[in-house]
Amino acid sequence: REIYTWPYSGTDDPWVKERIADTALIFGLTEDATEWMNNNILIEWRRGQPGWAGHLHGYVGIGHSFLGTLMHETMHAFWQLWDGFPEPCDQMNFYTFRRDVAQFALDFREYELSQSENPLEPWRAYYDLMVGLLARAPLDGEDFWEVLKRGEYARVGGFYHTMETELPGYNPGSPSLIPPRLRKYLHGFIAVDGDSRTWDEEFAWYSSLAHEDFGLWHPFLTHEIAHHGFVNETPRLSVRGTKIPEPLRTNLRKADRQMLVDFINTLEEQTPWEWRGASPGFWELYVTWHIYRSSLYEAELDASVGIQLEQANLDAVLEALRLLYGLHCTSGVKDCGYYPGHLGARTADEVGKALTDMEGISDVQRRVLLEMVDLSPPN
Repeated sequence: REIYTWPYSGTDDPWVKERIADTALIFGLTEDATEWMNNNILIEWRRGQPGWAGHLHGYVGIGHSFLGTLMHETMHAFWQLWDGFPEPCDQMNFYTFRRDVAQFALDFREYELSQSENPLEPWRAYYDLMVGLLARAPLDGEDFWEVLKRGEYARVGGFYHTMETELPGYNPGSPSLIPPRLRKYLHGFIAVDGDSRTWDEEFAWYSSLAHEDFGLWHPFLTHEIAHHGFVNETPRLSVRGTKIPEPLRTNLRKADRQMLVDFINTLEEQTPWEWRGASPGFWELYVTWHIYRSSLYEAELDASVGIQLEQANLDAVLEALRLLYGLHCTSGVKDCGYYPGHLGARTADEVGKALTDMEGISDVQRRVLLEMVDLSPPN
């Protein structure tokens, strides 16, 4: 592969430019942050490698248009190349951020142990998330609190990896959801709109979302906060009908549909390694997610919005995805609330035979679609 050198001059790829614009709108980035993404880091779309994502010294590669992944990899570049850190941050922001993360957790715990009034209580959800991450960090059996006190941050790298890269996703619409000690790092990067929601208000809003809006917003939250906070611990309201406010809702639908368009466009480019070399859990979710969306946006896709395939081939691929939608269903995905519960009516053998006999799809598309059948659980 080509070796990239710093400084970078950004990219002229229209697809990347549009994904940056979508990311900025959904995550609430400032104009300065958007310009920085366009001009100071090199972002490449790794077509045909949807399971691939990575960062190296300002180079970002993403294999699919899931904007949570783009934001994650961009945050790696943020700590190296962002020049907008405010005082009292200095050139060692990577270290000072880790120190402040540890101090927030230690301070919160100290208030808990002393059973005194806790001024950090409004950010309990953030603290609980940290403790959950720390509990999974491999520390050879040693108490992670002692490790934090000694400042041996390198020993809990997995914990800090999540905190450093997922921070924008922890403020879904409001910087006030981030503890003040950490909020300063995103000053000038995340737009402050004056909204001062609490975590309790955020949980209540999220649990009240209508099914489609719940599915729209969920993928743009970080994996950790979605599963640790919103999904597993938030009681669902008996009646859910709240809509995401505009224009955010329109932006989310556009980005959501784009993921499906890219998925369809690159079926011809998938390689066996991509399907078998990555986590089976990732592919199970990735495939099921896109198959569901093929029914959600069927009318728009039939109008060939942004689709590069010839109409006959697109019609055949959509029919294949409809067949797979009748098959795919896992309790894990349903329980996570990605979309309404759906029980497939077709067996894997039935769908496999239909795909084998189907006309209008290429041999490569057929192979990849049949591998999706293999990833399905038994009916």
